[in-house]
Amino acid sequence: NNLGTVHYLRESPVRAREAWERASAADPANPQPHYNLALLLERQGDLAAALERYRRHAALLAEPSTALRAKILELEDRAPDPEPPEPSR
Repeated sequence: NNLGTVHYLRESPVRAREAWERASAADPANPQPHYNLALLLERQGDLAAALERYRRHAALLAEPSTALRAKILELEDRAPDPEPPEPSR
């Protein structure tokens, strides 16, 4: 998680994303990498992916903040709906 922050501060979003994804995979119960990824993805305009990371972050918290719940609601309104699955034959 800290390595991702260093990359982010050095304006290397690709490396920051990779580091935060590794951190979240290495410690799935740690909410912080999910939050950091959500912020980055939202900034990059990937609202659907950001929403998923905000939801993961919130699910790991004992009591998500009002601001976090509001952010999730905001992105639910703004993020594109996922593509529906193709019908099976």
